[in-house]
Amino acid sequence: MGVPASYTRSVLLADHRTTKSRIIFEKKKKPKQPKTRNPSHPGLKRKNGLLNAVIPARSKLMQSAQRNSLESPLLRLPGEIRTKIWEFALGYHQVNICGQSQGNRWNIELGHDTQPLHVTSTVPRAFVRPTFAIPRVCRQMYTELSAMVYTLNNFGFDNHDTFDRWIKGRAFGQKQLITSIDIPFAYYNLYEGGFRKLFRQTFPNIKRVRLHLQMALLRQRVIEGSWLEIKPKREPLGETKLRFARYMQEKEGVEIEVDWHHGTLSSLVNAPR
Repeated sequence: MGVPASYTRSVLLADHRTTKSRIIFEKKKKPKQPKTRNPSHPGLKRKNGLLNAVIPARSKLMQSAQRNSLESPLLRLPGEIRTKIWEFALGYHQVNICGQSQGNRWNIELGHDTQPLHVTSTVPRAFVRPTFAIPRVCRQMYTELSAMVYTLNNFGFDNHDTFDRWIKGRAFGQKQLITSIDIPFAYYNLYEGGFRKLFRQTFPNIKRVRLHLQMALLRQRVIEGSWLEIKPKREPLGETKLRFARYMQEKEGVEIEVDWHHGTLSSLVNAPR
């Protein structure tokens, strides 16, 4: 005696489906719950990757921030004086980024060395290298001076790979703040060949780009008529630099400033052949 068809259908629930040889159980998807944000705990980061320092007016965090601004001798100073202090503490440095190998070529961490921006010879003995950790002290300090780390300093790199790694590790908001960079020797060749983006696309507010001086020395044109001489005459270095500057301004815009830097030995050693 066979099993009634009505009974067969009753054991096949809505979350089952059958094949010729087996029954497959399907998991019911739970409806998504709308995300709710606790007003006393605002989002940590904005869309551009920077820290969201906004806090509710009546929260405990606001009470703590107000207490700091009233009781701290430093934060009680007028805003103009505090700005000058922040500028001298964090700004006007040459920050050289370098790749430090951790045992193999794939495990590389980025480090940095800092010196005064306008020093042409040795670093003064009294110079204290900044750690750039002041923005971590409190919310008010972060709001007032965190941008200065990028807007007031010039960044250099020991090779093109370090530059690529550093760019990849920056949030979009940080790249928007950068105003001055030194281009590694090999990176310019990649940029010129179209293998890297325009600097204005990577750093929207870039104001100054410094090229490696060796680029100009290697591309001084030979003056016509001196090819057969033992030592052919080359165009003045100033004309070569001017040619580079015109090329950069055609690509990046006439408002960008083009300068030169001597770089480091490793930037030449690590250049691709």
